[in-house]
Amino acid sequence: LERNPADSIVSRLELMYDFTLKAGRRIELRDVIERVEREEMVVIPIVAATSKTGHLNSFDVNAEIDANRNQLKVGRRAIGAVIENYRMVGRLYENDLIMYHVLIGEKGQFVRRFPFRGGHITVIMKTKRMERRLDWKAGKPVVRLRLRLEFSTIAMKEYFPQTLDELKKLEQHLNRVFAEELKTFVDKTRRKGWDLLRIRSLLHRKAPNLPDPDQAASEAEIKIEVETRLRGMGNLGGLYDGAGGEP
Repeated sequence: LERNPADSIVSRLELMYDFTLKAGRRIELRDVIERVEREEMVVIPIVAATSKTGHLNSFDVNAEIDANRNQLKVGRRAIGAVIENYRMVGRLYENDLIMYHVLIGEKGQFVRRFPFRGGHITVIMKTKRMERRLDWKAGKPVVRLRLRLEFSTIAMKEYFPQTLDELKKLEQHLNRVFAEELKTFVDKTRRKGWDLLRIRSLLHRKAPNLPDPDQAASEAEIKIEVETRLRGMGNLGGLYDGAGGEP
């Protein structure tokens, strides 16, 4: 219960960035102005007030210690506002925010559940690197996104790879499934006319002489490649098969 509500909000947003990737670093007013002036779309957290009951004086609120009254909160399901030309044009939900921040190269970790062998597995993932490359095919731009992520099985209770071959298959499975999820998110936002990947800005830098950059950006093909590597293990209930050594 911070005496200054802004301190509490900033602390929560920093935790969201570091451990859930549902918020970005560049969300201050100056960052928004800078990016909007470059004609880029911006996503910022939605902050709302709780119920206006109880004490209005912050000293009384702190003394009573009632966190449900007269506080600020980050939105629950719809927690990201999509801004275009200083106007809010839509919202992003929790899973979409993770996809968005991964695709724009934000660094942080997050937890995802992936379908696996008729069920699901829970994986802690951490972004490491994102590369964007512009190619051309039949006169149209092709934007290639290459993402490198590390994952941990500490939160995984449903399944654990026992051999190197099983580990490689798990990595390949995560690569394929997560790339499909990211592509689905990109297609959904582009159908709404949202250039969240800043393709237009990329074309302005790489191909400044295009006669119609807006049309080229809308027609651009997006290809996503994901590479995941195991970097943290946990919940191993027994020895690896063929581990060697004395029992």
